[in-house]
Amino acid sequence: MHHGAYIGPGSGDQQTPGIIMYYSFTKGGVDTNDHLCGTYSAGRRTKRWPLAIFFHLINVACINALVVHRANTTKSRTQMRRNFLRQFSVELVHNHQKRRLDVHSTLKVIKKRLIEVHDLDNRAPPTTAKRGRCNNCPRKSDRKVFTKCKKCTKFVCNNHSDIYCQQCKKSDSDSS
Repeated sequence: MHHGAYIGPGSGDQQTPGIIMYYSFTKGGVDTNDHLCGTYSAGRRTKRWPLAIFFHLINVACINALVVHRANTTKSRTQMRRNFLRQFSVELVHNHQKRRLDVHSTLKVIKKRLIEVHDLDNRAPPTTAKRGRCNNCPRKSDRKVFTKCKKCTKFVCNNHSDIYCQQCKKSDSDSS
């Protein structure tokens, strides 16, 4: 592209070659990319070079995704990169987390946290307990029961249920 040894226009008294002028004019994208990667990085300290390359690829892919997102939507100029990265990461792991709910070896604490934080299809974790406290009775009555709601698998007593709990009945009547 730059074959001649010509002096770049606008270099003034410094007599800067055209190739250096072109480089200085176009290097802004690389500097911006490096700055954005340094601000919010997916990278972690590692001695394994393939992992370091993978982290760099994730950083560049996130920046490119934000650029494409901003080009395709009008209101995204006000969206901060941090919020976009958080939403982007949640979308990336959403399917994995849904599958993880169905694995029996996943701890109950983790399943509960997944449902609370990400509201995965409003699903309840399958309980392995045979007996539990009624979800609708006051805590002081401490009514232990064996029956569960067919939709949300919460424990319900005979006073509050005929197969479905009150919350599921209410949501069915609201949607009708």
